[in-house]
Amino acid sequence: MSTKRSVRIGSGSSESSRVQAYEVLEALRSCNPDQPISLHPMECESEVAALRAALREGSIDIAVHSWKDLPLFADDTDSVLAVLPRADRRDVLLLKKTALSRDSTSELCILSSSARRKTNVGQSLPELLPAFRGSLSFRSVRGSVVDRVRTLMESQAQGILVAKSALDRLLTSNAEDIQPAAAFLRAALSELHFMVLPLSESPCAAAQGALAVEVRSDDAELLEDVKRISCKKTHEEVFAERAITRRLGGSCAAALGVSVEVLPFGKVTSIRGTSSNGENHAERLLEQEGVPFPRALAQNVFPQPREREGLFERRNVPCSIPDGAALWVARVDGLPQGVDLHNRFIWTAGVTTWRKLAERGVWVHGCADGLGESMPPGIDVLAGRPVSWLKLTHAASASEGEGAVLGTYELLPATIPNLEGRTHFYWSSGSAFDACVRNNPGIVSGFHACGPGATAAHLAKKLGPQGKLRIFLNETAWRQEVLQ
Repeated sequence: MSTKRSVRIGSGSSESSRVQAYEVLEALRSCNPDQPISLHPMECESEVAALRAALREGSIDIAVHSWKDLPLFADDTDSVLAVLPRADRRDVLLLKKTALSRDSTSELCILSSSARRKTNVGQSLPELLPAFRGSLSFRSVRGSVVDRVRTLMESQAQGILVAKSALDRLLTSNAEDIQPAAAFLRAALSELHFMVLPLSESPCAAAQGALAVEVRSDDAELLEDVKRISCKKTHEEVFAERAITRRLGGSCAAALGVSVEVLPFGKVTSIRGTSSNGENHAERLLEQEGVPFPRALAQNVFPQPREREGLFERRNVPCSIPDGAALWVARVDGLPQGVDLHNRFIWTAGVTTWRKLAERGVWVHGCADGLGESMPPGIDVLAGRPVSWLKLTHAASASEGEGAVLGTYELLPATIPNLEGRTHFYWSSGSAFDACVRNNPGIVSGFHACGPGATAAHLAKKLGPQGKLRIFLNETAWRQEVLQ
């Protein structure tokens, strides 16, 4: 990029739009520190159309869009040439702290104009709220993220659904003109509980959290420079989400969420909601490399019905949980009854543990969605400070685990079955694998499966490079693949 040319970045005028443009500006400056770059916010009714018109007319050189706002079916001479590394695509529920003191059978009014959020969150949220026996209602709200949160704080509504990416960007921006918005949001968060909703239950809108950098197709010099800041992984995810949404007849107005996550062990696709043609969807799939296992007869797989339940007896062990520690709960047994939960962050391994803790009246801030401990909670910005997690699990796992781990219960081997003749195995924990192998060493040569995360790492280590191991999202998906 020539140091003599001034590059003009166009964006919408809201705080969220401007902070997105600042993000692109910083990315370009990291590659070309001496390049003159200026921002040109535009107040307009149809932001995408106005920015594209300005780009074609030459009054700006780059248009920055929230990619989810771009038309799904578009044929333009301008091109989306780059996309920055994606911000957190998940939705966040912000709920007034005073709402939790209400009768749990009362109605909660949630602000949202999104048909997708109303449909998917309306179905899943009642089981994720602590001891909630009431009902939900939704009220439309418009404006920027800041305007919508202000509406919540000044109204009788109890909560609001917003994109986490918008909050994260505003709260971390160093731009001077964004600071009033950031200060307002930080003050509002002090009066709100937050809950990061799992993609399995509330998939995002296609491309949510991704920024599209659009330039003129004949601007060869700038084309090359913006390609340098593009993220291949985000590009792959967004194109896949938009393609799926188009195939299912989705649109910006449809009550359909689609999320594609490119992860080290494969590509996870979550689809949930109702497409514009009225079809209902509730799918979560894992695509991975490797040859599928051969099929098995039902009697040759482990576990059989109720077989796993008798492997261990669980017994609580004395432990001391530090005051205020943020707790990562592997399973519901890990959080002892009576722990002071005041001023704590709670994260769970998956949605099942979340629901069980919610039944106990525990406010859960989010979960790893069954994808393993390597999935970071990513709540430091919302929390206003770095959050260090203490994992609560069983004692044997705690003695081998990495990081801050505390054993709150122990597993006592009970009934270990004779597994002679079994060929295919699905393991819910490394402890179950170890216990069964001790009594049935021959099963090591079988076909083994588990979910992603700590169990997969444990099995890979025990089985070695020649072991036969595949990862599945859950036991049901495994059975669908291996049973004849």
